[in-house]
Amino acid sequence: MAADSKVVVDSDAVYRHKELSVTDPEKTPPLELEAQSKGGYAFVELDGGDIGVIANGAGLTMATLDALTLHKGGKPRNFLDLGGTDNVDIVVNAFDLVLKAKPKAILVNIFGGGVTKCDTVANGIVAAKQKYGIKQPIVVRLSGVHEDEGREILRKNGIDSYPTMMEAIERVVKLAGGA
Repeated sequence: MAADSKVVVDSDAVYRHKELSVTDPEKTPPLELEAQSKGGYAFVELDGGDIGVIANGAGLTMATLDALTLHKGGKPRNFLDLGGTDNVDIVVNAFDLVLKAKPKAILVNIFGGGVTKCDTVANGIVAAKQKYGIKQPIVVRLSGVHEDEGREILRKNGIDSYPTMMEAIERVVKLAGGA
């Protein structure tokens, strides 16, 4: 006879089971709920920031937020973990979420390895810019599989890209009106 039990739902897989909820809709900001409903993006809105952040992998996304915060004048507006993807539409939908947070500039930090290919992400960025008519500056750090192809795609579309995170951070902070 079981007297007590506990069930823990892995929040990374909850999007597969719409009947389960690991968040309280009353306490969760609308953009975070929308991110979950659009396929399980890890999205957190941050107070007072002005730089939208899209990165792949929770560790890289956290490192990006830390580096932005440590850089004089850099203030992240959100946390969006793109995860591992080779799908242009996932990148486009990520921009939709970030734009709704109303950043002054957008930083995309991608370390492409395994599933994530830099050229696919670059094509997604270009598609998002065209689809949403993005006016905010977009700065991209691409490193990894097909990075040269990705940088060329971005260059042809007037989007700044850099091989290192710190170069990209310095540029986006300047464009967002920081130091």
